[in-house]
Amino acid sequence: MAHALTWLDVFTARPLTGNGLAVVHDADGVPDAAMLAFARETRLSETTFVQAATEAGADYRNRIWMTQGELPFAGHPSLGTAVAVARSRGAGEATFVQETGADWTIVRCAWFMQNFSEDFKLESILDGKLALPADDQLDPFVDADDIADVAVAALTDDRHTGELYELTSPRLMTFADAVGEIASATGRDIGYVPVAIDEYAAAAAEQVPADFVEFLTYLFRDVLGNNAYVTDGVQRALGREPRDFSAYARETAASGVWNSSAANRVRR
Repeated sequence: MAHALTWLDVFTARPLTGNGLAVVHDADGVPDAAMLAFARETRLSETTFVQAATEAGADYRNRIWMTQGELPFAGHPSLGTAVAVARSRGAGEATFVQETGADWTIVRCAWFMQNFSEDFKLESILDGKLALPADDQLDPFVDADDIADVAVAALTDDRHTGELYELTSPRLMTFADAVGEIASATGRDIGYVPVAIDEYAAAAAEQVPADFVEFLTYLFRDVLGNNAYVTDGVQRALGREPRDFSAYARETAASGVWNSSAANRVRR
């Protein structure tokens, strides 16, 4: 029996880059031995086989195979299979519930506080001016240490199985608010300047690859503002309060990462 096949690249907008994936549709009745043999034939890291769901609430069952055997769950095969299923059904946009063989805990996060001290915003903070395409949009910036603690708990305690944890800090802030707290904690004059998204993209293109510019503009254009609420995810998962931005700013300032000597080290 012939089966429709979708071959696609995941995590990229450019053909023949990213993570390759083969998706076999309508794979009910395909023996495990045949799935393994075909996965080996493709020589891809993963190949998936779409079957009818056996659990209530799922849209389809996704069997994920490596050349060594079956995986209960994996990231890019799940995303790629969802795209392939949507295309096969003629849907330009869709939401699916996938059935897999894995237990799961979902952890969703707001913007990371550490982006100001460990990522692309650090040099701007050191220069004394952060320019971003964000005006009064609010976000509950979350501490990456809280995310790590929740992840460890989810991986080491079965009581978290099947739970959804949305992680935020205790309050909403704008980027201007965040920069103001960093300035206060460091005792430095650090300003925030809102800019148009096209202006931001043009400036970013001089420093980072095009695909990262596309990702950044997507975050500021389509994502920022959608998480303008606080949750009890950290409290439910860990039984404690999440860390507030002011505590992060004080502790990070004390580490010296935002002082002038750090700025000189970055530029060297």
